[in-house]
Amino acid sequence: MSYRRSRGADNAWLWLVIGVIMGFGCSGVIGVLAIQSGYLAVNAPATATQLAGNLETSPPTVCGLPEQLCEGQGAPTGPTAITAGQAPGEASPPTSDAGAAPDQPAATATPAATDLPTATFTPPPTLTPKPTEIPIDPRLANIRSELMPVAGGENIEMGTNQTEAALAVQECINAGGSCEISYAQDSFPVHTVKLSSFQMERYEVTVSQFVAFLNTLGPGSHSSGCGGAACVSINEDDSISPVSFDGTTYKPFAPLLLDRPITNVTWYGADAYCKAIGRRLPTEAEWEHAARGPDPGSHVYPWGSTFDKTLANTTESGIGGTTPVGSYPTGASPYGVEDMAGNVGEWVSDWYGEQYYSDPAAQQLDPTGPGGTQKVIRGGAWDQRAFFARSVHRLSRAPGEQAPNVGFRCVSDESPPPTAVPAAPSIPVDVAPTETPTVDPNITPTAKPTVPPGG
Repeated sequence: MSYRRSRGADNAWLWLVIGVIMGFGCSGVIGVLAIQSGYLAVNAPATATQLAGNLETSPPTVCGLPEQLCEGQGAPTGPTAITAGQAPGEASPPTSDAGAAPDQPAATATPAATDLPTATFTPPPTLTPKPTEIPIDPRLANIRSELMPVAGGENIEMGTNQTEAALAVQECINAGGSCEISYAQDSFPVHTVKLSSFQMERYEVTVSQFVAFLNTLGPGSHSSGCGGAACVSINEDDSISPVSFDGTTYKPFAPLLLDRPITNVTWYGADAYCKAIGRRLPTEAEWEHAARGPDPGSHVYPWGSTFDKTLANTTESGIGGTTPVGSYPTGASPYGVEDMAGNVGEWVSDWYGEQYYSDPAAQQLDPTGPGGTQKVIRGGAWDQRAFFARSVHRLSRAPGEQAPNVGFRCVSDESPPPTAVPAAPSIPVDVAPTETPTVDPNITPTAKPTVPPGG
């Protein structure tokens, strides 16, 4: 019995030793596995080789190295940045910002460019602002002239030729005038244009209408109120101006001028007036088309091919001054527009170009003319011969000039009907054979767009 008891005690001690050894072994194995898996971290000082390896594979500036590299060096709080080439324990290089706070942590490292996604910039959509419409003063909206529709088209004839010009010269000479075919050279050659439909004022702008416009601008506006330029001369400055000014209000110089066309007006004044009433000056092509109608070949004048002094106010009429607008209703154009020949010449929007009719740009849709220093004037005047009242003739002046024989009318783009007034029947030109001039096809004299009154 005692032997068995003693042998059992020996066996218990043996099993205890075996258990301890196995416990230590298992603990060691588990620890090694935990370190290898990263579950446990061993804070061992980095060797120079390890540090150099980290710097070669890391970005130039690295924060967050093991704690012992950031501790014991006076680092206040948080990790300290170590730049490439800086050994552990070495002071960081001074920053270029002298006013930077010493406790400010270093910036986070910027990843390499290859690590960043490529950004695609999509610009916001461009919004085209709606044009701002200038409000029309009620005092002007109620006095605007009646509009007459003018139909556009694809092949509208414009300009003249030597035969027609030569006949006009002879007619001028027969009436006692002094005209030359060179005066017509800037109206060559005949060409076609494309025009959109529009509406033209039936009458020339009157003195009363323009005076109302000046009064909306205020006292003193006549001298600089039209885009910084003079609008019109006044009677105190020019005794032949139809406008007077008492220092407060603009008035017609005389009651009989109320319904006569405004004169002594600059191109700037004409342009400003049309814009103020929600309209614009016509282009040269629009003006000629409105004067000649859909059958321009039969209309040298608004009413036909032969001049008639009873149908327009020119030198031949012998009146010696302007007449009330609409005084010649039978001399209206095929579109019903009146006073397109005589009374006063009319500013249009285009700059003048002597050779413009030979330019391909003259045949584009709604041509607006070239650049230049003078503006085109159309229609002739009360003190000029019929030669200058032809619907094809071109005159010009500097836009700031004022003259007693120059006025204007406006046009509008408001929805005109698509059809035109029928053309008047063609009237043959009656010229005696002995008076027919010889036309030289090679003639190329210098153009003379502006001539003395009564030429």
